[in-house]
Amino acid sequence: MQRPRLGRRRTRRGLFALAALLLLGARCAPFSKTPSFIVILVDTLRVDYLGCYGFKGPVSPNIDALARESYIFRNCYSSAPWTKPSVASLFTSLNPMEHGVTNHEGAMWSPEEPDLEKGVLRLDAYTIAERLKARGYATAAFVANPWMSWQYGFDQGFDVYSSIASIVDPPADRVTLEAKRWLESAGAQEPYFLYLHLLDVHGPYNASDSVYDLVRQSPSVQTDEVLSDEEWNGIVPSTLQAVWARDSTGIKKPETRRMDTWRGRYAAEVRDMDNRLGPFLATLKEKGYLDHAYLILIADHGEALHDHGNWDHGYTLFEDQIHVPLIIRPPGGLKSSKDIQNIVGLVDVLPTLVAQSGAKAENVEGKDLSPLLKGGTTGGSGLVFSGATRTNPLLYSVRGGTYKLIVNGKIGRHALFDIAKDPGENNNIAPQMPQVVAQLRTYMDDVVQAARSQPLFEADAPQVSTERRELLRSLGYAN
Repeated sequence: MQRPRLGRRRTRRGLFALAALLLLGARCAPFSKTPSFIVILVDTLRVDYLGCYGFKGPVSPNIDALARESYIFRNCYSSAPWTKPSVASLFTSLNPMEHGVTNHEGAMWSPEEPDLEKGVLRLDAYTIAERLKARGYATAAFVANPWMSWQYGFDQGFDVYSSIASIVDPPADRVTLEAKRWLESAGAQEPYFLYLHLLDVHGPYNASDSVYDLVRQSPSVQTDEVLSDEEWNGIVPSTLQAVWARDSTGIKKPETRRMDTWRGRYAAEVRDMDNRLGPFLATLKEKGYLDHAYLILIADHGEALHDHGNWDHGYTLFEDQIHVPLIIRPPGGLKSSKDIQNIVGLVDVLPTLVAQSGAKAENVEGKDLSPLLKGGTTGGSGLVFSGATRTNPLLYSVRGGTYKLIVNGKIGRHALFDIAKDPGENNNIAPQMPQVVAQLRTYMDDVVQAARSQPLFEADAPQVSTERRELLRSLGYAN
C-alpha cells in the first residue's frame, strides 16, 4: 500500500540558462507498456576509467559493448561523494539534506546528533522500490557494500534484499550469481525491478597481476608523475592495504611512488570487474531478459587518485568524486549509441523509471529523463546540487551549463570552474565571472534554505521501526 506523502511541491526563484544544452536527435526503441528494470551500480567507478567515456586502453570491453546499444549520459552527477548519502539520493530522488542519511555509526559529521537519526534511511522516505512495488513490480536487490546493509533501511520496498558478505572476494561473482538465480525463480515475475550493487572497484586495488598486465600500458594510465616524500607519506592507509603495495617486511614498495602504478592498479580493478560482469550481461541478452527490460549502469561516486592531492573518496566535490556514468539501454537496445550532453543527476533515475512504469513520481528532486530518450527536453533548471562530504557539512557544489561552483561555507571560500575548458578544475575563474557565481550561488542557497525551512517528513513520523531500532541498539549502532 502506498504510504501517505506530504503534498509539498518546491518552488525556486528565477533559475537561468547558462548554456543551450543540445540534444543529438536520439530516438527510442519501442517500449513495452510495463517494462522491467535492471539497475547495476558499480561502487567507486570513475567515469573517465570506462572506454565509452574516453579511457584509452582495454579497460572495459563488456561495458563498452553495452554502451554501444545505449543512451550514454555524458554529464551525470551524484548527490554525494560516498556511498550512503549517494545511494539514499538514488533511491529517494531527494538531496542528502532532505533524506538525512549523512552519517555512519558516528564516524561522520553531526556527531552531536544521535547516529540513529543520520545513518538510517527513514521509514517515511518513499523509495524507488516502494513506488514500483506499489505498481505491481516484483523487487529484489543484491548488494556487496556492507554500508548498504538492510540494517540501515535500504531494504525498504524490496521483496528480496540480500547483503553479500564483505569477505566474499571477488563480490561481483556472488552478486551476479544470486541475481541470476532470482531472475530464474518464480519470484521474478514481470514486471520486476532488480538492483545490483558491485564493490569490486572499491579500494584497496587488489586485482591480479595478470589483469594489471592487460591495462598497465594503456595511454590513459601513462604519466611521468612521481610522488614527493611528503605526498608519498600522505597516501591514506586504506589505499596502502593493497597486497602488492608493501614488501614482506611491511615497507612500501618503490613503485608506490609512481602515479602510473596507481592509475594502472585502479584500471585493473575496473577491468577485473568488467571481466566478471561480462558473463552476466551476456546471460541477460541471450535469455531474452533485455527484450523487455531497461538496463541501467551507474556508479555512486568516483575515486581520487591523487587528484588535487587527495586519495580515496568522500572528502571533496571535484569531478573525480561526483561525475559518474549513466548508461541506459532500452528494451531491445539501440542500433548504435546515442550521446546525451544534458546535465543530469542520479536523482533523475527514480522519476525516469517510475514514468516508464506508467506513473508520475511526486515529491522528488529529480526530473524524468524520458523525453531525452525521445529527442526532446526535460525542462527544469539543468542544474545539479551535490553535498554531504564525510567531514564538511557546509561543502556544496552546483553543476550547470559548462560551469561548476564549489562553496566551502566552513571557511567562506568558493571556486568556479569551466568544466568544458578545464575538466581538471585547476583554474578558478570566480573573480572573472561574478555574475555566473551569483546565479549559481542563488540556486545553491535556495536548495539549502528550502531543505532547512521546509522539512519533507512529518516531525512525528517514526524514522525506524521498533524492530530495526532494537537490532541497531543490539549491534551498538544506535544511541
